[in-house]
Amino acid sequence: MANKITAVQNNGTYEGKYGTMYKQEVTLDDGTTGEVSAKIENKWKVGDEVEVTKNETQYGTRLQFKLPEQQGGNFRKGGYDPETQYRIEASWAITEAIQLGAKTHEKLVSTALTLIDARNAVISALKGVKQDQQPQQEDVTNSNQPLY
Repeated sequence: MANKITAVQNNGTYEGKYGTMYKQEVTLDDGTTGEVSAKIENKWKVGDEVEVTKNETQYGTRLQFKLPEQQGGNFRKGGYDPETQYRIEASWAITEAIQLGAKTHEKLVSTALTLIDARNAVISALKGVKQDQQPQQEDVTNSNQPLY
């Protein structure tokens, strides 16, 4: 079951096995209070929905959080976002255009758009090839044969 974070207080840092860890004292909507550590500063915020594992230690209540999985897959904070996908594709195209030697803004944009067009053409062609390779099914719509 997921809980919502209702209060967060930064509580210092310590050197852990994987580097600096940031501690936060957190209160949840069910009244649970405890300390959570993260590799990222200010990772948890008021309003975040989390799945909680609680451990009582000699140092107090230690919490472990993870974002709840949503139905249909593990999409964090709202699922598929077309804007994010466009940005990923644009970043790829810009990187490739720079590697191809685009030095001006105009050349960079032109080359990046050409790369995206080329990629889309290849994807379209591959989809066509896959459809052509699928076995043709006999048309039984006008047949007196049973469909089982």
